[in-house]
Amino acid sequence: MKINSRLYKLRLLPALVLAAVLTMALFTATAKSRKNSRADWDRIARQRKGDYVFASAYQALVSESIGGAIVMLDYARALKPDDKAIAGNAEQIRIVTLDLDSAQADKSYRIVRDAWRNDRDDYDMGEFLAAMGIRQDRHDDVVEVWRTLDSIYPTHTDPSVKLAEAYTRRYVYQQDTADYYRALRIYDRLEKESGKDVGLSSQKIRTLQLRNDTAAIDAEVASLLKALPGESTPLLFASMVSKTMGRDSMELVYLNLAAEADSTDGSVFIRLADFYRERGDSLGYRNEVFRSLESANLDFEVKDRILRGYLTELYTDSTEWPRIEQLFGILQNLHPDEPDMYALNGLFEASRDNYNLARELLGYAVALEPSNESLRTMLVQTDISADSLDAVINDARPGLEFNPDQLYFPIMMASAMSQQKRFEPAISLLKSIDVDNPANPVAASNLITTLADIYQQSGQSDSAFATYDRALAINPENYMAYNNAAYHMAVLGTDLEKAERFASYALADDPENSTYLDTYAWVKFKQHEYKDAKTYIDKAMNNIIDVAEYSEYLENHIEIDTFVHAEPVDMYDTDAIGATDSVPAELLDSLMLSVERYEFDGADSVGYAVTDTVPATEVVIKRNLAELDKYDKELGADILEHAGDIYYMCGEPDDALLFWKRALALKPEDNDLLARKIKAKAYLYK
Repeated sequence: MKINSRLYKLRLLPALVLAAVLTMALFTATAKSRKNSRADWDRIARQRKGDYVFASAYQALVSESIGGAIVMLDYARALKPDDKAIAGNAEQIRIVTLDLDSAQADKSYRIVRDAWRNDRDDYDMGEFLAAMGIRQDRHDDVVEVWRTLDSIYPTHTDPSVKLAEAYTRRYVYQQDTADYYRALRIYDRLEKESGKDVGLSSQKIRTLQLRNDTAAIDAEVASLLKALPGESTPLLFASMVSKTMGRDSMELVYLNLAAEADSTDGSVFIRLADFYRERGDSLGYRNEVFRSLESANLDFEVKDRILRGYLTELYTDSTEWPRIEQLFGILQNLHPDEPDMYALNGLFEASRDNYNLARELLGYAVALEPSNESLRTMLVQTDISADSLDAVINDARPGLEFNPDQLYFPIMMASAMSQQKRFEPAISLLKSIDVDNPANPVAASNLITTLADIYQQSGQSDSAFATYDRALAINPENYMAYNNAAYHMAVLGTDLEKAERFASYALADDPENSTYLDTYAWVKFKQHEYKDAKTYIDKAMNNIIDVAEYSEYLENHIEIDTFVHAEPVDMYDTDAIGATDSVPAELLDSLMLSVERYEFDGADSVGYAVTDTVPATEVVIKRNLAELDKYDKELGADILEHAGDIYYMCGEPDDALLFWKRALALKPEDNDLLARKIKAKAYLYK
């Protein structure tokens, strides 16, 4: 809490004056014993010391050293136990910093009240006491404070307003109509002294509403509008009063009058848009949004707020997207130099997976404001979503110059380079960033973790593990570093006990993180604890996709074709399958019930039941693989391959084969081992 110097008035005389007074005392004082003189000097010294300690406490508060201030105030209080001002200030600090029980709060309240009553012109002490009184329902004391301060400071408006509020509050609790009218008389007096004001009218109308005096409310609104003709603010206030009274038509009238009075007042257009939105009038809402965005007089900041609200309301309705595009076109014509407009448009397009257009729009925004870290970050993130590694590198690179303290940009550049197998440039880039004395240890640790990952990807395992240790030394709570180090230990099959410990640290911090779950599953796999590994890999997959939704999708997106073959057919031998016409419905139903899982293999839109052989008459289940692939893409090739290996070791080879084939479809390049697993229908480790 900040204590104003008015809270306590130091009673120290200037040194020369004090010396003169003491000198005169030496010549005029009656004879006293040395003992009494010494006592007086001790008392004066204690007072002076108390004043000094109090002043030091005030300086501690200014420096935000609350604990030090409390200690010094208690010391000053001990030196001057009868000084009510020091006691009151010390108690204020306790109240705002400590969690006091009801008895302690009551005691503190009485100390502050005594301090103020000892010096009633102390405005700050009185204001604090009144705030306490409101919280403790001591409404008589609150009235006393503001009535006193209003009389002491008659030229100040604030004590008068606070006194009117105190009367109103006491009326609510005690129902004394005299307080109600006292409050109204104060507002009337203030209006006569300073003229009509929206703030005063608002206070007055809130009081009138307590007794539902609609006639007086209407009169006050009319008086305000007459005193301030042609201004949008009182008209907007009148619309809000009409809203509270349930007068929709009058609310709209006042809003339109306000818009006519000042076409640059953005708050009017926001309220108009809200008016239609709150009533479910999508046409009126849309028209008002267009009206505001097409206005050449309205600041872009206001339009930006209105447009964001419109996007929030209507984005989920794809039929509104053409209108949203039209709005952005209007804004580009009116505000071609506003980077936030291009950024918002880019985010809208990115949300529809139109990444190339999004990148173009965000590129315009960054070109207008190249040093804007937030805009550049959005652009790079969109490059990542577009799988454009070159764009990530090119767009992040200027961030090294414009935002040298933002480590996100070198991290993204190096990550993109590593995906392009350009390991040495990536390593050189990250090593060139000085993080020895980082201002942001978390970001620095993330950068070093990325360097360790790239060392690992380039086959430099010893450097990788040393670098993970360095990242953890900077930030011991870097759980991604724990996870990645554990994963690479598991991949190499080294120090599995440490790998499990590191993986458990990460998982304990975020038990639902599928990356951490996958790592822990893989460590368990390498420890030959296959049952536990399956538990964790299943949870990892279930956290990424909704398995129930996935199953339902499979059931609802099938097209049935049939084939007839004289002998049982290997379902993986696609050449053996021949299409025929159809089978009876009852046979089809029985066959469908027997189909449990599906495999997606090769040719577009064809899947086969996962069994080694099938009877002579069977069903081929055709699907749109482009739609189904979205689930596997969310899972990723690594998790799918791990699942296949784990399921195989758990005695479920059919499921394992399905996982491997799905993983290979996602990552067909450089995956000879996975292809050989599929061909052998067995787990292979090299």
